Amino acid sequence: MYFRQHGRRIKVLDYEGYDRQRAQPIIRMVGSLDAYTLEPSPGLLEKLDDAGRAELDAYVASQKKQSADAHLAYVARTMPTNALDLAHAVEDGKITPDDAWRASALSALHALTKALGGSPAVVTPPPAGSPAEEPTKSDNVLYLVAVLAVAWLAAQYAAPLASWLSSLWR
Repeated sequence: MYFRQHGRRIKVLDYEGYDRQRAQPIIRMVGSLDAYTLEPSPGLLEKLDDAGRAELDAYVASQKKQSADAHLAYVARTMPTNALDLAHAVEDGKITPDDAWRASALSALHALTKALGGSPAVVTPPPAGSPAEEPTKSDNVLYLVAVLAVAWLAAQYAAPLASWLSSLWR
């Protein structure tokens, strides 16, 4: 089977043989898939045998995995910019975070810092009731930006710094 994308549709083509008189392969279109949802056209599954269905399922699975990987790469590439935009929005008062959202954001930053090999203690909020005054929005934004900067620096320089340090001890 062959899969060829044309716009919003992915054509499902089947090779039937070779025509020696015309010197070209005999290929018939079995059906199509929606390029975004990967839903088959009506009657496509009925036209396929078990091997064809298995090949179609493998193609759909590989396309979904490729899409998920591309989405994850996009999220990783745009996260620093999005975090800074969010910090500016909180600082400007366009977004007013409540305690649940703040706890969720700090938990996510804690997990990210830990995954990047940084110290999770950097993201831990102070115990409740310890400060005498409520922190201002600019304090929260500066804290968030500092944590993101530390996480980004840890991701960028952790491996080169570790290899450089290990080369010193050889």
